Amino acid sequence: MIVTASRNTHLPEEVIASLLGIQDLALGRHPARETENGPQAEFWLQHYWRAFVLVPGECQASLSVVTSAKPWQPRTDPNRGRKQVLKSLLRGSLKVEPPVPTWRKAILALEGEPVVIDFPFDPVPATLRHADLFETYEFNTEAGVTYGFEFKTWNLASSFSFANPKLPWLRNLTNALVRVADTVAMITGDRSVGRFVARWKQQIV
Repeated sequence: MIVTASRNTHLPEEVIASLLGIQDLALGRHPARETENGPQAEFWLQHYWRAFVLVPGECQASLSVVTSAKPWQPRTDPNRGRKQVLKSLLRGSLKVEPPVPTWRKAILALEGEPVVIDFPFDPVPATLRHADLFETYEFNTEAGVTYGFEFKTWNLASSFSFANPKLPWLRNLTNALVRVADTVAMITGDRSVGRFVARWKQQIV
């Protein structure tokens, strides 16, 4: 599949879903189904994020990570009544088990064929847990790389854009995005991705 993304746009959701061989990026349960490549087992889509990175003098990179995990946490209702809580206690199911990823995929598209890999660890979510959206002090933004970022979880969806940042949490996010792209380049051995990442690192102030 050849993908040519417009400037300052994310890789479309339907394209990501097609690359992963799933129907769509709807969060929650995806039932088992028959596909052209055979039966597809049931899975639960936990969250995903998409980013575009525009490096001066280079083509734009579209970067995404999609995570499937279980058990699915929203099955636990935080506003359950007393009878439901009592039943849960009697069944021993009140404790919420931490979700374990069943699969995680990273997609990176420059100009041409997107690269899709199994991704062992996603460093991006941790950087957003400490996002200071209304920072106390003003930080300069340097000319250079332009970013667009979008994410979706069961409880929250948001998107924002920024340029070469000095703000600490945005620098952490930038470094996490570089790590993802670097891992894709290392695992695939794709020279075009490797060159893009090298140029990207040079432009980070």
